[in-house]
Amino acid sequence: MTPLTRFKGWQSYPARTVLIDQPTLQRNIDKMQALAGSAALWPHIKTHKCPDIAQMQKTAGATGLTAALTEEALAMIDAGLGPVTLARPEVDPAQIARLLPHAYRGQLRFTVDHADHIAAIAAQAEGPVDILIKIDVGLHRMGIGPDAVGLAALRRIIAAPLRYAGILSHAGHSYGGQSVDAIRQIAADEVAVMRALAAAVPVDRGPTIISIGATPTLLAGQDLTGITEIRPGNYVLLDMTAVGLGIATRDDIAMAVVATVIGTAEDRIVVDTGSKVLTSDRGAHGTSAVAGFGELWLDGATHPLVLERLSEEHGVARPEQDISPHIGQKALVLPNHSCPVMNLAGCFTLLPAGTPHLLGPTSTEIARQRLMSQ
Repeated sequence: MTPLTRFKGWQSYPARTVLIDQPTLQRNIDKMQALAGSAALWPHIKTHKCPDIAQMQKTAGATGLTAALTEEALAMIDAGLGPVTLARPEVDPAQIARLLPHAYRGQLRFTVDHADHIAAIAAQAEGPVDILIKIDVGLHRMGIGPDAVGLAALRRIIAAPLRYAGILSHAGHSYGGQSVDAIRQIAADEVAVMRALAAAVPVDRGPTIISIGATPTLLAGQDLTGITEIRPGNYVLLDMTAVGLGIATRDDIAMAVVATVIGTAEDRIVVDTGSKVLTSDRGAHGTSAVAGFGELWLDGATHPLVLERLSEEHGVARPEQDISPHIGQKALVLPNHSCPVMNLAGCFTLLPAGTPHLLGPTSTEIARQRLMSQ
């Protein structure tokens, strides 16, 4: 089945509409819930940023949610969808003050990797606050090195009312894996590091949280023995990066963007969907798994073209002999990276089995509206 047949009725929507196919979306949600096994699933909402989709994840069995930004975490909690793990350290005193009341109620957990992060929270905390320490398992973005001595030293700084709850990692470098086997090795290395650190530096009471999360490692078949939580995000929509990595097929991509042909020439096809919709993203963390800036499916075609270049309002593909486009012809684009597309969109159209309907706003748009009302 091609995207042209799976996204039913897509031709009736105007250019730059972001469409989500509900059956595919639900299948992706159910698949990851099954892969979690005995581990708790805390999906990262950075991909969809949508309370409606988060509710679908919770209904399917997700224990909590994960967010990177304070406003995203608050949007989910305000929608009654907590608890939320804030996976990126927050150091702004005003933002910490907004988060702490939810932490006292067990609706939010902080992540840290530096003594200054702990101090920023401790300066205002008046009640119990769960703290997870971020471990760098290879992405080299945030997190302390995978060393028990360093973990123990940082853990000793966490004093009441703050509580050390466990450790958290993200093997985002798996997006640079050159094969599924390479991704599986990254996954195995992550689990080995996290198990060893949790055993070396346990919490004072109860089980130590061991929280990991990356869509490539989990879809590649990561062994979750001993892991208490997983936090994948991209799996819910997927994109051409996942296809290029070999962890998904085009039939697993739940999102597409509508486009229209506005220009033709011997050496190019131009559509009215550019970087302001698709972004110029070639995939997460510099992956080499994709070509161009998305996959263009012209209405009636049996195979796609590659969007070779973008400007803000234009996308350009190279024509092929068996494809003769005309001005006004509709098309669908499968994006390289679904997360920034959703961030730019603000809202999207869900194509369910019944009547299509508009969903939104996303948490990004909620934050914008909140700022405008202040």
